Amino acid sequence: MKLLAPGIYEALLDEYLHETLARHPELRTVFGKIDPEEQPARYAAFVAKMLEQALREESDPEKRLALCNHLLGQVAHGSGRSHLGKHQLLADQKPLLLEITPPHYGTSGIPGLTRR
Repeated sequence: MKLLAPGIYEALLDEYLHETLARHPELRTVFGKIDPEEQPARYAAFVAKMLEQALREESDPEKRLALCNHLLGQVAHGSGRSHLGKHQLLADQKPLLLEITPPHYGTSGIPGLTRR
């Protein structure tokens, strides 16, 4: 956050923002509480933004994958969250599932003939 322009932010207070605001005591700030029901979404969005920045700064695809799996591992180690450990990303040539279709999807039922 290079320039602190007046406006409505709804930004979570992290160390960086805290230090930036401390350098500008002339600015009037208004803080509010986060509703407990909103916490998961707001925290997840914040972490996603920081993670995306970290991944963009890392050019090595293997290190990107390792970073993601490390973070997922940390989350899964918490009490009652071991089921999240199954969401480790796999190193694969084609890791993005694009489609699932039922057997014989797009066929007319006649061998060798497909629908258009």
